Amino acid sequence: MPDDDDLAELEQIRLELRDYRNEVDDPDLREAIHDWLDESHERVDADTIAEFMNGRLTQMLSDYEMFYSSEVDSPGEAFPDDCSDCRHYGSACPVLVGPVEPEFRERRLAEAETESQQRQVFQQQAIDTGCKRIPEFLEEWDEEHADFVRRGDDLLYRAQQDIQDPDDLRVDDGGVEV
Repeated sequence: MPDDDDLAELEQIRLELRDYRNEVDDPDLREAIHDWLDESHERVDADTIAEFMNGRLTQMLSDYEMFYSSEVDSPGEAFPDDCSDCRHYGSACPVLVGPVEPEFRERRLAEAETESQQRQVFQQQAIDTGCKRIPEFLEEWDEEHADFVRRGDDLLYRAQQDIQDPDDLRVDDGGVEV
């Protein structure tokens, strides 16, 4: 089994909640954990930012050629309208079909040890190529992922509190449990 550091944040929460689910005494909390676990598999496209971003980029490449060729009547047909502000619009997308960037990205992602480092790979590629879509996809990830992870963290905290042995609780000088 991989170390905790190797696991995506979402997967780590999932594993811990699975472990705690049967130990929780509160039936409402147990049900909330069960619901969150179900939703985590149905709702989230990916466990890591790299999986999410690669999925979005792959989808864009499957929907559009991302380079001008004789297969299209005009250069803009090979690109989504959302790319129209890009300096590569109508010619060739270096992020997806260029000779260097896709391989460079995969190599850097393989070296990335954390989700933060994965994010930096995509951010740097957006800066290097002038890509407008990568920042939009990163923002989409943040909006969808952050709230869901926060809910999972809250459930994890509540589960730990529910199963904690009362004898393990200590009170500091201010009357606060530690």
